[in-house]
Amino acid sequence: ENGSRGLAWTPDGRIIYDSKRGGSEELWAINADGSGNPQQLTADANEINRLPKVTPDGRYIVFVSRRAGERNIWRMDADGRNAVRLTEGAAGDPSLSPDGRWVYYTDASTTPAPIAKVSIDGGEPVRLAKKSNVNAYNPAVSPDGKLIAYTHYEDAVGWTTGIMTTEGGE
Repeated sequence: ENGSRGLAWTPDGRIIYDSKRGGSEELWAINADGSGNPQQLTADANEINRLPKVTPDGRYIVFVSRRAGERNIWRMDADGRNAVRLTEGAAGDPSLSPDGRWVYYTDASTTPAPIAKVSIDGGEPVRLAKKSNVNAYNPAVSPDGKLIAYTHYEDAVGWTTGIMTTEGGE
């Protein structure tokens, strides 16, 4: 059950993971070798906190939470403090740019659901162009930060992978 809804490495070698060990789905940190005690990072009883991603500099953890009602993308300091909501409306599947400045995600607040991006500092999201009749899920940013791979379903094909630029071009 631990980590079933997301795992992430920190630059200093810890693992961030989700767990229901306290009853609700929270984010925890533990040393990769198992030493020390697990550290609980979120504490929002009866809400989900999952799919953690850690910025390359280790400063922030980005994750999905329902703490404000709908599923949104949140950012918190690596120690679990100072949580800030980055998205409005339903959002999921966060992915980070290699420089940690952008959060790419599935914008489920519209139909079909496009990939969108928002600054790690918050602000107005940018919806990226994609095929207009499919939902886009699980964005994965390339190591050079120029492309996004994503999954989508097409009736004639089934589940398949699409590619777009990080600026939105197919």
